[in-house]
Amino acid sequence: MDGMMEDAGKTKTGYQVMALKWRPSTFAEVVGQQHIVRSLSNAIKLNRIAGAYLFCGTRGVGKTSMARIFSRSINCETGATIAPCGKCRNCIEIAEGNSMDVVEIDGASNNGVDNIREIRDHLQYAPVKCRMKIYIIDEVHMLSGAAFNAFLKTLEEPPPHTVFIMATTEQNKLPDTVLSRCQVFEFRALSDQEIAGRLQTIIDSDGIKITPGAVMMIARRAEGSMRDAQSLLDQAASYAAETIDEELLGMVLGLVSREKIWSILGAVTRKEVDGTLRQLHDLYYSGFEVGVIVRELFESVRALTIVKVSGAPEKILKETDDALAAMKELVAGVTAGRLQQYYDILLRAKSQAATAGNPLSVLEMALIKMVRLDDVLPLAELIERLKGMPATAPQPQAAAAPRFAPPSAPPRPASASARQPAPGQGYDAPPSAAAPVAGDPWEAIRAVIKEKKPLLAASLDKMVFSMEGGKAVLGYPEDQSFIRDQCEQNRALIEEALQSAAGRRMAVAFSAVPKTMLKDAVVKKPPMDNAMRRQMQNEPIIQKAMDMFDGTPAFEEER
Repeated sequence: MDGMMEDAGKTKTGYQVMALKWRPSTFAEVVGQQHIVRSLSNAIKLNRIAGAYLFCGTRGVGKTSMARIFSRSINCETGATIAPCGKCRNCIEIAEGNSMDVVEIDGASNNGVDNIREIRDHLQYAPVKCRMKIYIIDEVHMLSGAAFNAFLKTLEEPPPHTVFIMATTEQNKLPDTVLSRCQVFEFRALSDQEIAGRLQTIIDSDGIKITPGAVMMIARRAEGSMRDAQSLLDQAASYAAETIDEELLGMVLGLVSREKIWSILGAVTRKEVDGTLRQLHDLYYSGFEVGVIVRELFESVRALTIVKVSGAPEKILKETDDALAAMKELVAGVTAGRLQQYYDILLRAKSQAATAGNPLSVLEMALIKMVRLDDVLPLAELIERLKGMPATAPQPQAAAAPRFAPPSAPPRPASASARQPAPGQGYDAPPSAAAPVAGDPWEAIRAVIKEKKPLLAASLDKMVFSMEGGKAVLGYPEDQSFIRDQCEQNRALIEEALQSAAGRRMAVAFSAVPKTMLKDAVVKKPPMDNAMRRQMQNEPIIQKAMDMFDGTPAFEEER
């Protein structure tokens, strides 16, 4: 079997690249796609082979390899099996791409209606040597709309001796009518540990000298693609016969060692502007592009954030114990909110550096901004601090007049003073000589009502409270009679709250009061001191708004 794989893909010099040499030839050799292996194996065992399959997933995760393995498993001369022999004529011809019955078609270069018609014309003929005729269409999303329409009927009712296996990296570009006629299999991106394990097998077999840290560095750079990882390892192995470590690998492949990235982030967390920029310049002028550096910073901050907030980061990051310990030490004095700000800043810098005339300056400004960030309090802690603050700030002595009694009004005529409001009716004129109630019952009344009817409590904020003749008089702005109507509808609730605050039952009356007389009587919001301003300004959402609009927040001053 190994000999069969070595023959496929050889160059004229006899050398075979790792991606072809180590291409899996059986289901047992497939890495990371066990859910698909199980489904296809059972289809062969139970003789439930469908007419059309669609393999979806990112590049280099085994879609075409799986299609070839499935084809050999169906057409092996020993019979349909999940472990093809690899030695019979059918297995060898399929592996070499010479089989007349297993045809591989490039969808990008054969994407027209005429190409589909040619396939349809050949479907009527029985297989020449194999048990079933199989068409493997790679990058099927490149077919034109007309080609897809011409293909629909064939996909829905293919001849019994025919199987279509289509592969694509962009499932969203396929019409729903095509998807509904296929069994769709999603190939997932491989984890760093899965890639590193396969690379170690190759390294041990080929005798490559490379450190474990460099292997993990290649696995992370491959971003879930086994083919990319094998190509990177192939390139590194051809550089020198000496042992390849992370430093040398960075020079060969243009990758930044994680330790250097952590050194930059460590200087950022210590608020060392000079140290941060010096290490950035050392990396840049040693040959690393800004795009590579910002990408590595971005990925490292993501990993550090997971280490900070997760109770089991080893299950998410699949890192070694030493690496996790180093990351935990690095973020020990950094809050999760700060790390999220780092992430947002670097995400913006990554986008800007791609189009900037001087990308280094973009990254410099991003790192300076990260260094100079003020401490960010967690939202829960900020809320607790605000709860512990007094409800109202201390007022100057000059404003120590009774808060709930409106300013003295001109004396009412005797006829007006003799007139008493009927139960349930409001006063027509403001009360005179209002006597402030001891303590602060108005606050207590509003607190009780706020729990039951917040909208009514908002209206009470615009009113003043006073006592006259054993009655509670609530003054409302004369141009807002709807407040009186609202209070009348809730009279029973107000009287109940008043009784709770005063300890006895009292009648309630309502009185229209000029706005000028209410100006100094209505309760104001407490002024915002400098500490509160800094806390609000350091909130992540405020920071995002500042970055978006390139400004600073302006808070309303107390009038």
